[in-house]
Amino acid sequence: MPPICPNKTDIGNIKQQKLSNMTENNRIEFKRELTDDLDIEKEVIAFLNYKEGGYIFIGIDKEGHAVGVDDPDSCMLKLKDRIKNN
Repeated sequence: MPPICPNKTDIGNIKQQKLSNMTENNRIEFKRELTDDLDIEKEVIAFLNYKEGGYIFIGIDKEGHAVGVDDPDSCMLKLKDRIKNN
């Protein structure tokens, strides 16, 4: 499953609400934003090596609050390029 980048304007009902039924665990990772300092490639490799896979949510902070991303298409493209080229 590809990482998910919710748009800031499209997160509607979940914006600034706690994602009560989802917490970080061995199959779910929350990332506030995709930055150059974030070693997302290691996260992806870890999920690829895990039998059941996993999900990386970009635009969700560590407390589980939806913050969204400015441009989800750009986020997904950057993520794809980083994984492909590293």
